[in-house]
Amino acid sequence: MGLFRSDKVQSTFLHQGRRPLRTDTSQGQRGPGRFHQQVLGIEESSSSGVSFPPTARKRIALARKFCLASPQPGRRLQGDLPAGPAPPPHAGGGSSGRAAAAEMSPGARRARLLLLLLLLLLFLLLQLPTVAAQRRPPLTKLGVSSESHTLQVILGCEVQEDNSTTGFWKYGYDGQNHLEFCPETLDWRAAEPKAQATKLEWEVNKIRAKQNRAYLQRDCPEQLRQLLELGRGVLDRQVPPLVKMTHHVTSAVTTLRCQALSFYPQNITMKWLKDRQPLDAEDVEPKDVLPNGDGTYQRWVALAVAPGEEQRYTCQVEHPGLDQPLTASWEAPMSGTLVVGIISGIAVCIIVLFTGILFRILRKRQASRGAMGDYVLAECK
Repeated sequence: MGLFRSDKVQSTFLHQGRRPLRTDTSQGQRGPGRFHQQVLGIEESSSSGVSFPPTARKRIALARKFCLASPQPGRRLQGDLPAGPAPPPHAGGGSSGRAAAAEMSPGARRARLLLLLLLLLLFLLLQLPTVAAQRRPPLTKLGVSSESHTLQVILGCEVQEDNSTTGFWKYGYDGQNHLEFCPETLDWRAAEPKAQATKLEWEVNKIRAKQNRAYLQRDCPEQLRQLLELGRGVLDRQVPPLVKMTHHVTSAVTTLRCQALSFYPQNITMKWLKDRQPLDAEDVEPKDVLPNGDGTYQRWVALAVAPGEEQRYTCQVEHPGLDQPLTASWEAPMSGTLVVGIISGIAVCIIVLFTGILFRILRKRQASRGAMGDYVLAECK
């Protein structure tokens, strides 16, 4: 083993090989690049006046030949820092970049601006589906909108006094009439355009339509008659109505309202009379019969009249619970002055009566005292 020293590098060689065993123990790196640095350091030391033995010169020559055959990373004599990346174009020369930008023609600038605007427009167009999806109501698992809707159904039948029956089967959607079943034609009548799809789908099954007709015309009336027999005692009761008249005044119209309350059954007739003559039905505002919570019903009718003519109108009510028609008219309330006068008169009468009674009592007492003075007690001997 031979040991060679220089001012820059320390290196160790083996007798039987041309590659170094280790170089610079602090880094622990191997390879022809590092070995190339050591050889260059040895050559630099020899050129500076340091003499080597002949055997060492021979090994240096072999090492130099080996370094020339391998890729040379560059000559670095101070430390093991890797070579940095190549500087970019115009590095350290900002003035040249600004000069190139200044040399850009107006047409190139307009083209660049137009390209940026087109990219911005394309970005906005791509965002439109996302915004629309965010505003669209969310969908459920079945693929329908999750916003709420209202579906109503009315299904039943009526039995008239002549034993005739009438069936009905209707659907309402969001508070509007939607579909109605027609037993005579075995089809559905659509009340609005969006009900056409359901109508066509339900009319395909004719067997189901015949079953619906059988229920409305046969099964439902039979069940209703059975219920009527069970509740005959309660359903046959008759409760006469309580009739009253109310008065409502607005800026230009006076309205009379006739109310019939707490009656049973619900069939009732209410009409207006003017000077004891019936009015035309078109002048009257009819209202439906409404149920009460106690099983009775109520109804009212309104009539607009001219101010000051309220006394000419009368409301006539006919009901099975009444032996004869009942009439009600508007009675104007007494004015405040009249009420005060009546109250004052009653108070004066009470005071006069009380005063008269008190005066009479005093007179009787005085008369009784005068009669006692006419008697003298006799002496006993």
